[in-house]
Amino acid sequence: MKHFNDVVDYIEAHLAEEISIESVAKLANLSVYEFRRIFSFVAGISVSEYIRRRRLSVAASELLTSSCSVTDLALKYGYETPSSFTRAFKEFHGVSPRAMTKESGTVNMFTKISFDLQVKGGAEIRYEIREEEGFSLCGLTTRSDWQDTECCEAAWTRFYERNSSVPSKDEKIYAAYENGADWVNCTIGFLRETPLEGEDCLVIPPCRWVCFTLGRTDDAFVNEFYKNILFGWLESSHLRRAEKIPNLEVFPADMEQEGFLWEIRIPIEG
Repeated sequence: MKHFNDVVDYIEAHLAEEISIESVAKLANLSVYEFRRIFSFVAGISVSEYIRRRRLSVAASELLTSSCSVTDLALKYGYETPSSFTRAFKEFHGVSPRAMTKESGTVNMFTKISFDLQVKGGAEIRYEIREEEGFSLCGLTTRSDWQDTECCEAAWTRFYERNSSVPSKDEKIYAAYENGADWVNCTIGFLRETPLEGEDCLVIPPCRWVCFTLGRTDDAFVNEFYKNILFGWLESSHLRRAEKIPNLEVFPADMEQEGFLWEIRIPIEG
């Protein structure tokens, strides 16, 4: 939790600046994709929404206690125009900035989050380590901006809309998560020698994987499981993740069946 307190302190110190999700993810020793999932789980709110609410909270305080104009505050807290700032401000506080200053209306304060240190570990996490040859993942790639509420949700929606019936080599669906500075590329598809017309193709090199099998897909459970992997299993194993290779999630081709099993695969060095 110390890492997450460092993240919150960093955000507080840079509310009036552009905040790079890559920078805050590094403070937590996580990839962008992992950080977004785990922050939402432990904080109960996405990191982008947390930053938005803190900026609007601080902006209201400044408007009440200083001579800052609405235009100054809009620019200071990253809004392109005073009108877009005013809309966001009114949605959050229930009153426009100008009305608040004239009528001394009440406003909201979304307080700074802090994380308490807790006893952790002591859990059994079953896993398997496999050596895999390289392969081509063919399907579609969708970029998820860090400000999206749900990471890569649009990728899964697009996948189901244009899912091909052409079978894969192993009749499984793969999702790979590549991390950029402020985004995550999610590639969802099948193992194929060559892509079909219009498909994207992601080449995964030979690698050693630690594989975890899950029987549930609800977000709360999966986010908790990722947290246990990254802050429990990985720390306890003394292994290092291969940073340049994306994490994988592997599902059966038929996800309509009840109680299906799927995998999270984390690439490791060595």
